[in-house]
Amino acid sequence: LFIPSGLNNSFFVRDFSGLPGLEELVLSSGGIEQIDTNVFRSHVLLRTLDLQKNKLRQLPCGMPSGLEILHLGHNRIHSLQESPLEGLKKLRVLNLQNNQISTLRTNTLTLLQRLECLYLDGNQIKSIHGVPRLPLLSLLSMGSNSISSISSTFFSSLQLLKTLDLSSNRLTKVPHGLPRSLVHLNLDRNQIRSLRNRDMSQLHNLITLSVSSNRLVSVAGGLRLPNLSVSEASQATAGVKSAQQQTLHPACTEPTKTKSSIFGRKPMAVQL
Repeated sequence: LFIPSGLNNSFFVRDFSGLPGLEELVLSSGGIEQIDTNVFRSHVLLRTLDLQKNKLRQLPCGMPSGLEILHLGHNRIHSLQESPLEGLKKLRVLNLQNNQISTLRTNTLTLLQRLECLYLDGNQIKSIHGVPRLPLLSLLSMGSNSISSISSTFFSSLQLLKTLDLSSNRLTKVPHGLPRSLVHLNLDRNQIRSLRNRDMSQLHNLITLSVSSNRLVSVAGGLRLPNLSVSEASQATAGVKSAQQQTLHPACTEPTKTKSSIFGRKPMAVQL
């Protein structure tokens, strides 16, 4: 069910009821500021909820336990509270792009044991606390934040992670402890000065490495990534779009149009 944006307001959402068979609900671009706790009580079959481009300041409470895909991008959410997420045992995709989150507390995310795709691009994240215990996570996108460092233990429980986007942050080096499972790694537009063997040698499954627009002065001569087929290392920025403009990866179902490559643009040949 798609609700026209002109009808999406806090009063309408507070009174929303009467369609218990709904599986997908789109309430985007409506200026919604809050949602009544009981509004989804009868919607036990709801699988996809799209609340993008509203004015929500916190995660809605009372979301149905069977929810699998939740879009909350382009709101004003400033933190992740535990209570709204506690019952979402089946959630696979969580989109929180372009909000106002400044601190990522991973113990909250650990409630989402079936999460496969997490989007946190375009927030204000400076610090990350704890280890996210998300055994099924395959895609983590945190581009366009203010992250300067990541603990070496951060990735220790992400054994199935295949796609990691940390573009447009403040990293000065490749994060330690990257999981062996990684297939696609985007480190564009950071402040990285070198690619060292000890940071990358375990990434035997890596196919795409993107490190354009950094401050690279050295690349380890003995660096061996046997499956690497694409590497971006140019300093050019022409035609590169920010992570805030990217859409979700096609592996994670979402209603907007996806782009042609894993990081939203055509791969380039390696340029050092």
